[in-house]
Amino acid sequence: MFPLYNQIDPLKYIKILHRDTDGYVTFLRKYQHSDSVHQQHVYLDDITPEMIRSYVCYDSYISLNSFYRPLRRNNQLRTIHNFYIDIDCHNLGLKPEQVLEVLKADYFHSKLPEPNVILYSGRGFALEWHCEPLSGLAIDRWRKVQRKIFELLKDFGADPSSTSDAARVFRLPSSINSKSNEIVRYDYLHDRLMDLKTFTTYFSNNTDKKAVEHVNYAIQSNADSDSLDRPKKKLPKWFTVKSLLAGRLNDLETLIKLRNGNMKGHRERLLFVARHYTYLLTGSKEQAVQKIEELNGLFVKPLKSGEVYNRTISAIRYADTNDHLRLYNETLIEWFEITEAEMQHLSVLISKEEKQRRNRKAKEKARRLAGGKSREEYNRRRSTKLLRLLTKLKLIRATYPKSTNTAVSELLKVSKSYVTKLMKMLKEGVLDKLLQTLKSKPKPAVESAITTTNEMTTNVVSKTKKPKSSAIMPFVSKEVLLEYQLSAAPRLHN
Repeated sequence: MFPLYNQIDPLKYIKILHRDTDGYVTFLRKYQHSDSVHQQHVYLDDITPEMIRSYVCYDSYISLNSFYRPLRRNNQLRTIHNFYIDIDCHNLGLKPEQVLEVLKADYFHSKLPEPNVILYSGRGFALEWHCEPLSGLAIDRWRKVQRKIFELLKDFGADPSSTSDAARVFRLPSSINSKSNEIVRYDYLHDRLMDLKTFTTYFSNNTDKKAVEHVNYAIQSNADSDSLDRPKKKLPKWFTVKSLLAGRLNDLETLIKLRNGNMKGHRERLLFVARHYTYLLTGSKEQAVQKIEELNGLFVKPLKSGEVYNRTISAIRYADTNDHLRLYNETLIEWFEITEAEMQHLSVLISKEEKQRRNRKAKEKARRLAGGKSREEYNRRRSTKLLRLLTKLKLIRATYPKSTNTAVSELLKVSKSYVTKLMKMLKEGVLDKLLQTLKSKPKPAVESAITTTNEMTTNVVSKTKKPKSSAIMPFVSKEVLLEYQLSAAPRLHN
């Protein structure tokens, strides 16, 4: 797409920023001459031009990501679909145009991918990269990328707080920055979506191969360590157990949110497992109690405070006596009746079928990136090719009824044995079946093949009539046809 510069349309910006999110989007407005703020949380489909107009004023903001509940907090993130960096270049006495000129020349497309949006906030500017939607539980991986972006741009006045707050708000285009009295505007450069691997590739441009492997591992793993230098083979054995428990604990919280707090019949058992896992991870009884109270608050009908504590006390006893609960994923899936649809939003509590589906999807994506074709596309092209060959064969037999298989194979540029196979298909009515199948799911290339087939079919002449050269034109030129008739005609009628 062509870049659009100096845009001030706020509604268009919101659609670009949040795309198809199904979570809450937060609007924030600061009141002049006071410290009070007003926040409003709405779904994307409920945003109207009238509502936007009420926010287009001094110091208006919008969240970069969306939330499960109407709370602008990092622990309530529904999806993370933007990376960003806020550059306060005015603190260095620089103008945004000066910094951007350097970034475009020396950083974009070499050290960093080109951002989707450049937001001019009044005195400085912000860069925004739109990414494939990440779960709110992937905030640690998001922060690793944010830290690398900050390290690259800190000399230009990058804001260090940009590295950790995924719930941050940015100024709304067409609003006014009261500090500079300037209108907020933005440049929309492209609509390509990034992913974690895209950033890793750019970050590793100036490092050796070993360092690249470390960065790739650190970003893709679920480790809670801040180090990007830890090689996979040297990880201690306990780390696997820790990441498993942490992943299951996060999945249980996600499950509550997916069901909108309706965990009837599963509340006590879920809190029991959560208290046990939290105590094993932290070693703190207070944090374990605090965790289950937090989860209990997410239920539509929470348990009483005394019940939460007393009915899960045995979880601590199991941990203290080293009699750990040896629970398998299959057991937890059965306990909490987790469906296949819910598993698509979880990271650890998944069935073997869901794991295989993700592996197939990952391999399919890798093949797409490598330029390969999907099985559906491969079968479609194969059917289209067979359709053309059968149509040509039918036309040749109608034009030259006494032609030999050798002559036909030369014209079709296939082997003689394959001509025999095509003849058998033609007699069995495969041509008509292919036409019906491809018409039911037409694609541009298939539609072209069907159109050509229909044109050929209408030109097929009766055996009793003299064939016309135009009947074979859809797939050979006049020169080739004339040369063929002069050289091969005697063989066709042998």
